[in-house]
Amino acid sequence: MIKVSFFVLVLLFVESRSFVDWRIVGGSSSDDGEYPYQVSQKVYNRHNCGGSIIDSSTILTAAHCVYRHPPEEMTILVGSNKLNQGGVTHPVKKYIMHQMYDQKTLQNDIALIKLSTRIHFTSSVHSIALDHEYIPGGIDCVLSGWGWISYPGSSVNKLQHVSLKTTDIDVCRDRLSTINYPILDTNICAFTKNKQGGCRGDSGGPLVANGKQIGILSWLRYCGTGVPDVFTRVSSYIDWIDKAQVLVVGTTSCDRNVKVDCTRSSKNWKYLKKYCEKIFNVETSAIEQIEEARTESKKPEDDYLAKNEVLEEMRKLRNGKSIIEDIIDAELLKNGGQALYKHTYILIKQIWKQH
Repeated sequence: MIKVSFFVLVLLFVESRSFVDWRIVGGSSSDDGEYPYQVSQKVYNRHNCGGSIIDSSTILTAAHCVYRHPPEEMTILVGSNKLNQGGVTHPVKKYIMHQMYDQKTLQNDIALIKLSTRIHFTSSVHSIALDHEYIPGGIDCVLSGWGWISYPGSSVNKLQHVSLKTTDIDVCRDRLSTINYPILDTNICAFTKNKQGGCRGDSGGPLVANGKQIGILSWLRYCGTGVPDVFTRVSSYIDWIDKAQVLVVGTTSCDRNVKVDCTRSSKNWKYLKKYCEKIFNVETSAIEQIEEARTESKKPEDDYLAKNEVLEEMRKLRNGKSIIEDIIDAELLKNGGQALYKHTYILIKQIWKQH
């Protein structure tokens, strides 16, 4: 039933020993509308990962599910338990991954996807609440998805679910001690018994307890063969989710040209400059100066302008022109939040005077 992207699958499964049984047993087909928050993230119209609806235009998933996939390659299916019929397909406008996501260790494996069109909520399609508390071991939970039910295999057409229990983090580390992937307090693990759990195609999907999402499937050692599955712990990223939801509201006409998420990492500012300089002369200049100042700034500890005040001043300064506030905001978020707002505001004023 549930797992991670193929490159992770290869990393975790290539070993000298042989495996007799990769089956996931114990999962069940889901009734229509039973998991109204569940979505299928598709790449070129083929199921890739799971995800969950957190508001009418935002999907929560794993960073490895969107990594290296331009938004135009992806669509999101909502409102159907079957991959091949029903539901509504939404194009992807943009996405943002955690700024400290590490593809080699899968730390901070979390991302938000912004849809181009809003989801119409009904009794069978709506958002899931996010858990804000640290969940201990021994809590009943459920995982849903369209992942493999055998290995090797292919995604199933009808949504599956499996009941699990959260595992104490130290027990999880001990059970997975032979794996080089770190298991941090920002992870949560779940297991119930042999031959139950997740497999490829389920990653990015929601782990839910008491009606709230507590985890995002990140990686696993085997497909349902007796060790816990590892999730991104939602409660550890509530602040990031709140801030990132603001960032993915905006977009730029650069996104389609750049072919990458403009807010992914500092190296992508080079792409932004390369593809967008003619379109956003002023904004590109601002980003260049922010990038240079970022390494020199001492981040003053007081007298900052509040975020909304800065953005309002930007709106006044641009006089109808298009400052890409979400890009600037992402740079600030990545490097300490409000600590650079005053500095950014000063830069923007200087740049507009130059132009």
